[in-house]
Amino acid sequence: MSKIGRLPIVISNGVKVNVAQEEKLLIVTIEGPKGKITKKFANVVKLEKDGNSITVTPIDADNDFHRVMTGTVRSIVNSMVIGVEKMFFMDLVITGPGYRAITDGKFLNLSLGKSHGTKIAIPSEIQVTCPKLSEIKLASVNKESIGAFAKTIIAERPVNKYKGNGIYKQGTLVLKKRVKKG
Repeated sequence: MSKIGRLPIVISNGVKVNVAQEEKLLIVTIEGPKGKITKKFANVVKLEKDGNSITVTPIDADNDFHRVMTGTVRSIVNSMVIGVEKMFFMDLVITGPGYRAITDGKFLNLSLGKSHGTKIAIPSEIQVTCPKLSEIKLASVNKESIGAFAKTIIAERPVNKYKGNGIYKQGTLVLKKRVKKG
């Protein structure tokens, strides 16, 4: 079993965990002060709740796939617990002449130097704000969905290697290539 899979998941007081089993699925529902997340896993691990902690163990300790999935399931469930307790945040930065972002109800309008504006539908579990025209702030209880939505936004105008224009996560080092002369 992996080192991460052996560690218990600590649950705070305001978080409720419900584990249900169907035929070949393990359904984990976690509810907290910030929201609720439900996730389905293959029925290859057991989740045992002991007071304020959850331990993940493989059903068959001799099966390689079952042992590998303990670390994966433990990491995902731990992220779910952190998300409903504190939320996940991500900041995106837009650089470029005339590039800007504006939220309009359920849509994010991007002006990225194209001949037309880009309109992206905002998923229901993600909160999007634009405090400045060149900043996008994302917040969600689900780490997976916030990363996927950020990737969708970045794909509209990735960073140009030569000019540095585009959309990127705040804190990312943007390296510019030298232009060949001659």
